[in-house]
Amino acid sequence: MADPEQLERRLAMLLDPREASGLLVIRQRGPVIEMNAWSIARTGPTFR
Repeated sequence: MADPEQLERRLAMLLDPREASGLLVIRQRGPVIEMNAWSIARTGPTFR
């Protein structure tokens, strides 16, 4: 599986900087962000 920091860098390029910082907050909750990274890249972050 890809390195989480590498995924964050890729997503930061796709997302608005404010969204990217929100993504960093989500990642603090656990590794689930890695599983959802590609759907987040497609649909934008969701806050549940």
